[in-house]
Amino acid sequence: MGATMKHGEGTRLFALSLYRQGLDTPAISKKLKVNQNLLRTWKRRYLENGEEEKTAVAESVATLQNEEVLQEVVSSEAKEAVAPVAKRSYKAFELEAIFYATSLTACYGFVTALPGVVGYSIAIVYALFCVNSLQMAKNADIPQTAERGKNRVWALEFVAGFAHYFTVNRALWSNLDALPFEVKYVPKGGMWVLNNGVAENGIWQGGEIIFALAVIMAGLLSFAAIEAISTRLQLTKETSFTAPQGA
Repeated sequence: MGATMKHGEGTRLFALSLYRQGLDTPAISKKLKVNQNLLRTWKRRYLENGEEEKTAVAESVATLQNEEVLQEVVSSEAKEAVAPVAKRSYKAFELEAIFYATSLTACYGFVTALPGVVGYSIAIVYALFCVNSLQMAKNADIPQTAERGKNRVWALEFVAGFAHYFTVNRALWSNLDALPFEVKYVPKGGMWVLNNGVAENGIWQGGEIIFALAVIMAGLLSFAAIEAISTRLQLTKETSFTAPQGA
């Protein structure tokens, strides 16, 4: 009974009408994509044993064209497949947004740290490689190339980590007053040593905290890019694996 309800009332009635037209079980199974054992059960129960459906329902279904019934079956299966795909697309958008955000941050770091042609050249090459890697990760038809694109991002983010560090470190040093801890320039040993009026033994107290924060935040940005491209590639694999089942 569970299988009958799964395929729907219209599918069962149409199968019975095809039996009445003289088609055999394998032909009906191929046409309606219904298991042959289930078709034989329907045939024994409703045709050979004389358990006919209500006349009004049977006559109304018998008047349906083959194309209309098949369209109803396919449409029902398609609706079940659309919802998961929509969710995957929404998650993919978030992953791609994260990847592009970290890439833009790295480009800003390259341009700021290396003014002029060199900085812009590195930023452009890095950006093109990132876009190309993401496009490959979204293509289920090139699994080996997509893996290569993901591995490329690992190398790119190793370089981008320096750009992230420069950007974060510069931002922290530019906003010392806004930090929740004190950073100040003090004499090492507690007494200034001057050379022609210039202090030679000054150190930044609290500067090591800024360094640690810059390294951690730069690492998180690079990790975010790698995680985003890796998860996007895995999502592509899962989508391509499940798509044929809903077709």
